[in-house]
Amino acid sequence: MMLSKSDRLLFVAPHPDDESLAAGGLLQRAFLAQANVRIIFITSGDNNIWAQRFWEKRWPISASDRARWGNRRKGEALCAISELGGDAENAAFWQFPDQGLTDVLMEGPGELARLLTREINQFQPSLIIIPSMSDA
Repeated sequence: MMLSKSDRLLFVAPHPDDESLAAGGLLQRAFLAQANVRIIFITSGDNNIWAQRFWEKRWPISASDRARWGNRRKGEALCAISELGGDAENAAFWQFPDQGLTDVLMEGPGELARLLTREINQFQPSLIIIPSMSDA
């Protein structure tokens, strides 16, 4: 796919790292082409307690521990975006509940749908990217 400065890419990531795993090469090419890139992180990835337990070598995980983990994940995402050629201005974190998106979506059109609609209308992307539903 050829990209140019006139392209507008909107990547919708359920959690930090999805942007790099699903489309890191595409994002790198977009930044190199100086395309306008917006990456929306629906959650901060703060409720992945098994990964947190592994990396922090601890069993009990409190709400404040999860918040700290979410901040770490945000920092990692911003570093990854920087490595791909972008910067913090390319990212937005919407703070929806990690491990709770299915419940949010099952409630029907609500805050998430409203925010996504507004983002699409304001940003006017030429390409919208999401991770594959079959991504294991």
